[in-house]
Amino acid sequence: GKKMIQELTVKSVGKRLDDILNMSSVHRLPSEKIANMWKEHYEQKPLHLSMAMSADHYEKWFERAKRRPLALIPLFDKDLVTNYLVEHRFDMGSMNMEIGICRLEDYKLYGASAPPSITVNAYGDFLKDKRIALLSGSFNDSHQMTRMLSLSLLVSTSEAYVRLFDWIERFASEPQMFDYQTYLAAFKAMLPTLSKQ
Repeated sequence: GKKMIQELTVKSVGKRLDDILNMSSVHRLPSEKIANMWKEHYEQKPLHLSMAMSADHYEKWFERAKRRPLALIPLFDKDLVTNYLVEHRFDMGSMNMEIGICRLEDYKLYGASAPPSITVNAYGDFLKDKRIALLSGSFNDSHQMTRMLSLSLLVSTSEAYVRLFDWIERFASEPQMFDYQTYLAAFKAMLPTLSKQ
């Protein structure tokens, strides 16, 4: 699992935010305008996703993901539940991270060379002065993944690290104490509050 993200990453991974944005121009804009421009830019690109996130939420996710970079995240789509393995990788000396997400079934079959469902770059460049993080990535439509499903999975991942971290800790440190059905119930309980945000 530790090398999975190196296999999952695509050509966009490793980009710096200043490779994408004119930082001196964008830096003068308010946070809301930056977030809207970011989202609009990626909505025009097929098979891409983007979002902006509050600094407080991102910082908590980032710090917890550094402690536990692997997580099992369920995605609920109608009556179907698909499990995903999520792995985080960190850019030394910054608050940036790369996130690789693949179906657990694929990981069991192919190991570190499992095809990615989603790859994401998360940028912390605006955390201090604008109090937002920007995330962008791509998704694999051959996995029946859509922009809405990939965004839902990304939000669920961040929320799991912020609100259900004890489960991620248990999955990593005490797998024999990890009860999957209870974890799913906790996740389902969190879902109605996610739809209100």
